[in-house]
Amino acid sequence: MLVNRHGERFTNEFTFNLGEVLDEREYPQGPPAHLPAWLISDARLLWRAPLLLASALRNPGWLRRSRNWRSASICRPRR
Repeated sequence: MLVNRHGERFTNEFTFNLGEVLDEREYPQGPPAHLPAWLISDARLLWRAPLLLASALRNPGWLRRSRNWRSASICRPRR
């Protein structure tokens, strides 16, 4: 699932033009409405979505692992 900075799901992860959704603005010429955003899933999604797997392999640190969804700290910046 994709969640925004408020922890709210804002779109279907497999929507055809996800870039348009991510680029939506709060008002014309305003800040992004949904960024930053986080993708929360289990490891099976990487094998169903090869583009995500490629991104994870090419960008160390892009993917975070957690034992369960409750322990995932998506809104806390890394130090």
